[in-house]
Amino acid sequence: MLFLALTLIGLNESFAQQKSGYIKYSIDVIVLDTTPENLNVGRLLRDSKIELFVTENNYRVESYTGPFGSSSMICDYSKGQILTLSTNTMGKYARITTIKDALKKPEKIVTNTVVNRDRQRKILGFNCYYVELTENGSTGKFWCTDEIDFRLQGQSFMSESLQGYPLSIQKEDSGFQFTYTASNFIDRIDNPEITFSLEIPEGYTMIPNN
Repeated sequence: MLFLALTLIGLNESFAQQKSGYIKYSIDVIVLDTTPENLNVGRLLRDSKIELFVTENNYRVESYTGPFGSSSMICDYSKGQILTLSTNTMGKYARITTIKDALKKPEKIVTNTVVNRDRQRKILGFNCYYVELTENGSTGKFWCTDEIDFRLQGQSFMSESLQGYPLSIQKEDSGFQFTYTASNFIDRIDNPEITFSLEIPEGYTMIPNN
């Protein structure tokens, strides 16, 4: 009986999924098209990062792209709204959209997924497997885990067609190779009422939806 009880506990632990927490992604940029302009942009993007704050009812995506600016996407599922805050050389701007509008697809997406669970890797203690996902001819390479189940509806950072949750993402775009790798994980969110507030901060200009 003791052996059976310990076995059941082990099974419950192995299938438990993390549904809330904080993840920081460090971004590595490789210049593929080595024009002088691209080399300069690559240097400016060196300290870029993305931070995710997630609960079962909310998420917040923070993107930092060096001197090019930063953005925040804050989603509240209970209100069905997403607040986007962006800062760049032109100023500070805010926009509120509905999750329903954010989920609208402008075009048909053709996907092809190749999953190789025999290729294993650990990232921040999570067991990951290799996935290649092609969407409309553009291929991304991912290391995914089934131990995290974050809801991120209405954002473009990760594909909804992806199996598992990615802790490493590699994509090519506009002559650059971007690799996002999870570098920090915390299993809780402190002060969620502040982190996920949809109140527009002072100093931001409201942009109406089209």
